[in-house]
Amino acid sequence: MGIKRTILPVIMAVGAFSGTFLALLMQWWMGAIDYPTVVQGKPHGAWEPWVPITFEISILLGSFTVLIAMLMLNGLPRWHHPLFASDRFLRVSQDRFAIAIEAADPKFNPHEAKRLLESAGASHVELIEE
Repeated sequence: MGIKRTILPVIMAVGAFSGTFLALLMQWWMGAIDYPTVVQGKPHGAWEPWVPITFEISILLGSFTVLIAMLMLNGLPRWHHPLFASDRFLRVSQDRFAIAIEAADPKFNPHEAKRLLESAGASHVELIEE
């Protein structure tokens, strides 16, 4: 199909590793500098008690990062589309449906697309300019 590989896994890994680093830094600062407390009989700054919180913050920051990156890479949210201004689009949620073909491809030919849709049985084909 010619679908390119996405950069989303790399962005997610950066978010997760940032969460790991920030969680370790936060816990080290709180446990060794700001408010030193002996936890589980270990010395100040021991990493063992930090494992659960580090894991949870890594997963949390990684998931938020991948959600925001996915929305941005998809161009969402798109609050307005030129199709929304069409009078025929108002009936889509009641008893009709619509097919929108965007002309971002340099090989796009509006006359060929109209001919294809009409040969498939389209009742109305409308060209909407942005």
